[in-house]
Amino acid sequence: MSDNANISLPLNILGDISAEQFLQEYWQQKPLLIRNAWPDFDPQLEPEELAGLALEDDIESRVVLEKDGKKPWELRESPFSEADFTSLPASHWTLLVNDVEKHLPEFKDFLKPFQFLPNWRVDDLMISYASPQGSVGPHIDEYDVFLLQAYGQRHWQISEAAVSPDNYLADTDLRILQSFTPEQDWVLNPGDMLYLPPKVAHHGIAIDRCMTYSIGLRAPTDVSLLDNFIDHLYDIGHTPTRFGDAQRPACSDPTILSNTDITALKAMLVDLVNLPDKKFNQWLGQTLSAPKKELPSVDLPLSKVQAHSYFQLKSSAVICITETPEQTLSINGEAISTVFPLAAWQQALLTGKEIEIDATILNKQRYKDWLAQLTALGLLFPTEDELEDVDAEFLDVD
Repeated sequence: MSDNANISLPLNILGDISAEQFLQEYWQQKPLLIRNAWPDFDPQLEPEELAGLALEDDIESRVVLEKDGKKPWELRESPFSEADFTSLPASHWTLLVNDVEKHLPEFKDFLKPFQFLPNWRVDDLMISYASPQGSVGPHIDEYDVFLLQAYGQRHWQISEAAVSPDNYLADTDLRILQSFTPEQDWVLNPGDMLYLPPKVAHHGIAIDRCMTYSIGLRAPTDVSLLDNFIDHLYDIGHTPTRFGDAQRPACSDPTILSNTDITALKAMLVDLVNLPDKKFNQWLGQTLSAPKKELPSVDLPLSKVQAHSYFQLKSSAVICITETPEQTLSINGEAISTVFPLAAWQQALLTGKEIEIDATILNKQRYKDWLAQLTALGLLFPTEDELEDVDAEFLDVD
């Protein structure tokens, strides 16, 4: 990786428009190409280092071979060995590595320009390396994505036409469009960025060796939320309510499901999710901040958190604070007990800043208890000045 630990952030990742204008006119509505969105972009990573990440057992990565594999558009999944990469052909393949910012803490800085969107909407920073002519085929995504060109050139083609459910290649490991007619196309250079809303068909082909940084945005489905909520009810020991219809009138036709019964049964389901605000907010915060997969973590003993030590939240932390009046705090799917309003140092820590633990913090029991929760969940990470005092096993986590 680059020796430059400080990532120079752009003044405006959206070019000449404001975040407000982008959200009103483009977000989830239409694509946007931003030339020179990140001037003098420094990827901070070489292709060989990206391949090195793909050798790690706990890092999710994939290789897509358009040809020269066992079949067209072959998908190979991690973990990989060095031999897997040395045996690849000279062209027409792509390596994709997910959740880079969760494994390389400094890479979370690449997400900072997108903080006009809430934490819970940001999925991950995926980095892809493509050999010449490398591609993953024309396809659609169910989520918003910002495609930032890191180096090299990539030719992007898009189509906003609706995609038929049967317009996919058979016998492939990926959902690749069988028929794709581009409506717009561009060649992206380093620092250029393309925003795509969900379901916009796109096809990116590497002109030369290139890397693309993909900032993916997640959004839950109604079914996934409901499924999670049912699990939550079981977890809290909810007693099911059975339908009741005392003093109902006699029916003239027993085959009819009456509007009265339909309304009452629907009301049962509405009442089910109508928890008190604080309980509902806590469940929702835990659900939306939960990681999609468990990341390795080693508890940092609270004894390591001493006066004049410096810490940050781990880069994998996803934070949800619900708004007033019933505020709750959740991090990585866990409810964190706290007292609102938060102290300035707590707010700084939750926004990713380095904080110094001073004696006034450790002398207050509620602050000490709060830190104990974070350390027990493996969420605190010591900064450079403190690394020599922490067990090597802990340092190897990130």
